[in-house]
Amino acid sequence: MKRLFAIIIILVITIQLSACGLTANEKQSGNLKLKNYIDESTTEIKIDADKAYFSNGSTLAFQSKLSVNDMRNSLAESNPDFTFNVIDDKQILMMSKANYPYTLFSKNVIDGNNNSIDDIYVVINESVAGNRNDDKICLPYHLTKNAFVFSENDGQYSLNGNIHDPYYNIVELQSSPTIFTDIAAFYQDCGYDIEYEGGNTTGGSISVFESHQSPRPLYRILVMSDGNNRFAMQFCEGTDIYELKAGEAIGNYVESLNKKDSDAFIGCYENVESESVNSFIESVKSCKETSIFSRVLFPEPDGPRITQILPCSNSSCAWSRA
Repeated sequence: MKRLFAIIIILVITIQLSACGLTANEKQSGNLKLKNYIDESTTEIKIDADKAYFSNGSTLAFQSKLSVNDMRNSLAESNPDFTFNVIDDKQILMMSKANYPYTLFSKNVIDGNNNSIDDIYVVINESVAGNRNDDKICLPYHLTKNAFVFSENDGQYSLNGNIHDPYYNIVELQSSPTIFTDIAAFYQDCGYDIEYEGGNTTGGSISVFESHQSPRPLYRILVMSDGNNRFAMQFCEGTDIYELKAGEAIGNYVESLNKKDSDAFIGCYENVESESVNSFIESVKSCKETSIFSRVLFPEPDGPRITQILPCSNSSCAWSRA
């Protein structure tokens, strides 16, 4: 499964939230107008900045030479109605008393050549992201691995956010030992009810409900771990979470056969006769995924058969003999 995880991460396609062709407002301080497209509200934030490149929208940017700690103190002094916490040397998290409280100040900014820019802060509202049904969702950007591309050309500025649409792509998460429970807490803080299965070391699924009376979740989140301190998440609707789990189960099954790992193979089943596992694994020449099928090649025409192939729904296997 580790190999499959790595391949998926490489294939992630980013959605660029862009602000292009705008000139800067050169002033020592000013107000940012941060939009929230879930409830159509606008939050004004006072900043101490050299320039405000983008000062109106859900993704903003300004220039300041202040360190993260100094910026946090400046923001807290100018905006007493909000709480500001330093996450690390690149990020500040702003919390409000609103229904959708999270706003991120990030210095994870690079230029077009992937060089770090040290004096640009990007401000992003964590309470809106688009998906395949044009719904509005909360997304914990501060728990993801994110970067923003800022560029200047003849006094014109552009900001491209490497923001992943979590329905179409797998989003890589921070390598945190509490990442699963941090995501769950984020949605609770945003006013949602949640149900979850899993934990910090294994990952799992989180169902997000508008309220405890809702018969169906707004969406489900599958949090994945490669077992080596790498995590990712993907969103889906309804029972689609089981399709994602099925893909993970198939990957584990294929990997266990190719590695001749009997313990991992047994772990793919709820019930299996362990005494027949070793002989079966040794008879398998190779195993690979083709679409929704897993194909196993046997070395002999009379190789053993096995039933109840995969512990997942809407999947089947095709078998051929060498």
